[in-house]
Amino acid sequence: MPVFRYKARGANGKIQFGVELASSREEALKMLKEKGLLIIELSEQKEHPMASVISWANEAFNIFRPKANHYAIFFRSLSTALSAGMTSYEALDMLSTSAPHRSLKKVAMEGKQIAVRGISLSDLFRRYRHIFPQFVLSLTEAGEESGRLDHVFALLADYYEREHEHSLELKRETFYPKLLFVFLLLYVCGVPLLISWLTGKVSTGEFVWKFIKGISRYALIIALCYFAIRGLISLPQVRLLAEAVFSFSPLVGNIRRRIVEARFLRALSLLQSAGIDAGRSLELAGKASGSRLLEASCMHASKLAREGKRMSEALMVSLKGSVAIQPTTMQMLSTAETTGRLDELLQNLANRYEQEAFVGLRQCAIAIGVLMLLVAAVIIGAIVISFYTGYYKGLGLQ
Repeated sequence: MPVFRYKARGANGKIQFGVELASSREEALKMLKEKGLLIIELSEQKEHPMASVISWANEAFNIFRPKANHYAIFFRSLSTALSAGMTSYEALDMLSTSAPHRSLKKVAMEGKQIAVRGISLSDLFRRYRHIFPQFVLSLTEAGEESGRLDHVFALLADYYEREHEHSLELKRETFYPKLLFVFLLLYVCGVPLLISWLTGKVSTGEFVWKFIKGISRYALIIALCYFAIRGLISLPQVRLLAEAVFSFSPLVGNIRRRIVEARFLRALSLLQSAGIDAGRSLELAGKASGSRLLEASCMHASKLAREGKRMSEALMVSLKGSVAIQPTTMQMLSTAETTGRLDELLQNLANRYEQEAFVGLRQCAIAIGVLMLLVAAVIIGAIVISFYTGYYKGLGLQ
């Protein structure tokens, strides 16, 4: 729905600025006059010409975006409030102070101001495309059309709670390699300086300053590399290339395929539970999978499903020659469609592939930990040998 910016004079004579959601300029004028405002200026807010660049930058570099646990709490609160009989205004008013993230609080605060005028939640969320993914917008629309918005928000809460569990599992499995990396960094920066300080080559002040300087330099390099990789991976062409490269990796590629497949199946189950048609479900589930290759295949499958093909048949045709989804999954999908137990099967398959992915991730984390131990041992050995070699040279024994 278009957004109109206005400058108006209120009943008290003061100048007011604001925005209004309306389907047309005439409707916006009517709504503002009903509020007792004398319009001075009214213009439609056009999409910024740099909107795509801003969206890319937000995805790549904004580390303060809401996480899965924030979305889970937000949608769980909305579901509970609506199922208890609260209006959307009352639910948003409650979340304007209790939302778990400042971006979601902003959504709730602005949303409650326009909810009294009958603006739907899907229109509200659409104003914040940089916060809410496309499949959230489509599910919200479907919930409003079916009158089961509380149920849809409950499904979204379940989905994001699962995503949060995955995030915690990933952090838990990679904690030991990260700890080893930090120890190695501190050792490389600190031990040579510590030896120089103990032997009296540098003063205490120089030791502290050089140590902080060395750590800061490495931290800056790591941060620059991290954001550079995030920025590159956020570009569609680079992401496609990265996926193609990872697919040839025997261990990492298999883990990623299982995670992508589990996300796709879980999102597809959620969409089907919400009553969204097969074509639209395939399209949105492909976007939710996080894989550009699978998304492209699902877009083609979506067209076939709209032409009358069954979901499993459309996927088989679109994914021919691809390893994104296993052939056995396609066979089980076909059987489930025939028996009418699609939702249950999709959830079970998603759980199974998640378990397989995290077993592989655990093995990978152990292997990385062992490798980093070996690297640390080599570096420590080199430093010790260098120290004693210099020490004995200083004594004239060599």
